[in-house]
Amino acid sequence: MDADSLLVLLKNVMDGLHGQGIHVVSYACDGTEVERAVQKKFLNEFTLKCTYVVKNPRTGRCNTTITYGLFHDQAICMVQDSKHALKTLRNNLFSSARLLILGNFTPMFPHVVLAAKGVGSPLFNCDVEKVDHQDDNATVRLFSAETLKYFADNHPDFTGEIIYLFVFGELINAYQNRCIPHSKRLKLVLRARYFLDMWEGYLDQCGYQKQHYFISREATDIMRIIIEGFIALVVIH
Repeated sequence: MDADSLLVLLKNVMDGLHGQGIHVVSYACDGTEVERAVQKKFLNEFTLKCTYVVKNPRTGRCNTTITYGLFHDQAICMVQDSKHALKTLRNNLFSSARLLILGNFTPMFPHVVLAAKGVGSPLFNCDVEKVDHQDDNATVRLFSAETLKYFADNHPDFTGEIIYLFVFGELINAYQNRCIPHSKRLKLVLRARYFLDMWEGYLDQCGYQKQHYFISREATDIMRIIIEGFIALVVIH
């Protein structure tokens, strides 16, 4: 089904929930092109929209502008399935179609394979060989604190992998962790926001084409929704 057809069904569901007194404050999807299009179309349906601006601490950098709408006078924002977003990030790291450049470092699949085959590694062979791209557990292991510590202790020269796993692992942790306060979650989310901002700025300054040396367009859009969606949730609540 296309986005327009799904939008009709979504609005019927939302109207039904509102009619039963159920107040929905967020709408999530798993990140496919069509479903992200539904989110954009749904947001454009709102006659009343609210914005919230987080000022960038660096002079000359763009602020983070959060937009959410009012549906039947109830504030609602767009978010993403955080576990699916983590799989998208894992697949970008494993893809040979791009060479991710972080300054002097390049996080890449062969380094993860080497770590998976090391003694005491928290990763399994099935996490890097004949990978199930929809395996949540394999993705969680890759971005876990144990894997990050293994890289830091045994492969400290794999700086690109350490940075990549840390920043994006913590971003998803802001959604998944049940113990940390909202203030810390916001720090994790904004760190990812400014990291992506600096990464893109570096590539532009050095003349690297982002379609070859940055995460995919789809992953970039999903990260934007993940980041802005969390801040919107805090503002709405």
